[in-house]
Amino acid sequence: MIDSKIILTTVIASLLFMQTLTVYATTSPPQTYMPNAKDKEAPTDSFIEIYNWSHELWNAQNLSRFLPFFHPVFYYVDHPSGHQVYTIPQMRTYASALWNFSSDPKMVDREYLKDNSTGMTLMTGIMNGTHDESAVVPATGKVFEIPLAEFIHWDENKRALGGDMYYDRLNLLEQIGMANWTAPETPTPTRMASPPPATLPPGPTSAPSDDLRQRHNWLHEQWNERNISAVLPYIEPEIHYVDQATGQVLTTAEELANHISRPLNASSDAKIANYEYFQSGDQTFSKFTLYGTNDRPYEGNPATGNNFSVDAVEVLDWDSEGKVKGGKIFYDRLTPLEQIGLVPPANNTILPYLH
Repeated sequence: MIDSKIILTTVIASLLFMQTLTVYATTSPPQTYMPNAKDKEAPTDSFIEIYNWSHELWNAQNLSRFLPFFHPVFYYVDHPSGHQVYTIPQMRTYASALWNFSSDPKMVDREYLKDNSTGMTLMTGIMNGTHDESAVVPATGKVFEIPLAEFIHWDENKRALGGDMYYDRLNLLEQIGMANWTAPETPTPTRMASPPPATLPPGPTSAPSDDLRQRHNWLHEQWNERNISAVLPYIEPEIHYVDQATGQVLTTAEELANHISRPLNASSDAKIANYEYFQSGDQTFSKFTLYGTNDRPYEGNPATGNNFSVDAVEVLDWDSEGKVKGGKIFYDRLTPLEQIGLVPPANNTILPYLH
């Protein structure tokens, strides 16, 4: 079962990766879709129209017409699977693989943000479909809905230079009934963690800046310093914050404080690093990596002593007083399980598909 699971997650990664490459960032989701996009002339003036048009082409399973909107050489990372794509031919192959798994995948409930001062955009949405194709593993007939987030960086000619994809593979496996494995008796990492930066910036001691990007960073630095109490005054008492990996909805500042403390239950040295911050209106969005050592018991399993590094995206909504009133976070729960050795080892014929 573990072998089929790994192949399946990689094929899903290809769908997620390519599908979201075809979404452009704006401040609100499109009100209508274009089922006849493949019959229309390509838009040329608006990033929004180009991105939405190409996304609808993906929904129509027509990959060829939007490929000219990508730079001939780019760098795109599917963070959960670790897959990297550099060329348009690689992208074509990677994208079409998913249709061997699902005949009807679609990107829905899309919301978009564009940074105020750069060509960086963020899309968040849901990829849904039915596991009704058996080319990879026997079809289960189960429906899946996977939250995801994607960064795309554009050049001045409205071509995609690269991007990053984030989603939870374990969520997918749970929905199609393929997450039923037992942790090995001897923890053996099936994926290596990235080493943390040699040095981390010192934690701030002053009050956060009025700049929302710096304020977002300040909150993360307070977490690094284990100063959760300092964060609470900058969060509204009632909020709406969603952990998109687990589906948990947090509605109070206290619930959020408890939730963000959970990684510390498994790691005494966990740190947020490699962060970048962007702003669109009263929202900020960040991508970062959480590093640490599994030196404490994790969900009933003894500490393994192995390292982990998990890439994540967080969106925060701010009120007029500079307090967090909501947000959401995207990350892959399977990655740290692989890194600390709680997923059974795959055989050598499967490993190339995983990474």
